[in-house]
Amino acid sequence: MIKTLKKGLITGLLGVAGCTMLAASAEETGTQQMQGGNAQWKNPISNPIFNDTAELKRQFDFQFIWQSLASHFRTIHGPILKVGVDMNVGLFQLEYPISERWALLINKAGYIDFNPSGTLMNKREGFANISGGVKYALPSAQIEPLNCAVRTTIEAPTGDDQVFQDGRGSISPAFIATYDFDRIALNGVAGAILPFDGSEQSSKGYMSFDFAAKLTRSVSSHVELNWFRVLDTGNGDAVYDSHGEIQTASHPSVGFEGGDLFNLGAENADKFPDLVTGALGLRYQALENVSLGMAYEIAMTHTHKEQSFMDERVTANVSMQF
Repeated sequence: MIKTLKKGLITGLLGVAGCTMLAASAEETGTQQMQGGNAQWKNPISNPIFNDTAELKRQFDFQFIWQSLASHFRTIHGPILKVGVDMNVGLFQLEYPISERWALLINKAGYIDFNPSGTLMNKREGFANISGGVKYALPSAQIEPLNCAVRTTIEAPTGDDQVFQDGRGSISPAFIATYDFDRIALNGVAGAILPFDGSEQSSKGYMSFDFAAKLTRSVSSHVELNWFRVLDTGNGDAVYDSHGEIQTASHPSVGFEGGDLFNLGAENADKFPDLVTGALGLRYQALENVSLGMAYEIAMTHTHKEQSFMDERVTANVSMQF
């Protein structure tokens, strides 16, 4: 209980700090628009923790994710575990430029709610790990509509092990490119998730692609593809005290990893190392500085759903520039 309260206090303090910056910026008048201006229509929707555009922006995001998992998990040389989980995730994100080329950001801070229908685990909920870092906008390329940036974030083990958070933390470098011409935008992100303790968590690489088309003045469509690949498996030593049954002699490791939200450290994750998802979405410019987005996403790899941590997902986003 005390541990959960401490983690909640840390999340709350970050939220207060973010709200303070929002309030301070709202009082400014005649502020010069940062690079990229108000171009929320092209912001990607799926893979919200790692997906981004190359432009720097003063922006606050709330992400809601509903995700269903397979009804069963197939372990390596072990039993098929009945799970039947769906989960709700709420995340707060903030990006705040401190110069023409540098921005501070928080890309993961929120709460996770597991709702299992199987027998493997009871209903569980808790705080997600907190992740944040910096983004640097590279000098303009010779191709004028092309913007590029590099980003580095660090995930701190502040979350609850009941929802597969905690761990030892990780660092995630990434390269971002956005090509914007008139009513169409192409966006790509390539990066890695490198744990500080490889015996507890797996190393993963990822790529995200987004094709955005401005249909009307207020509505844009999005076709998105996300790919996560296990680069180096954990040794199965992840310490999730509330989930000791996930990997033991009687419950061997599953043969996959947890995608963007989780790192299971499964030692047999190289059995099915790839997770590819496809998403279709729409974004609506509700106000001059407020955009609403929603995307439906499905796993495209592993014909047997029990060999993947994701079955389907709905991501809803409220984005406010200030």
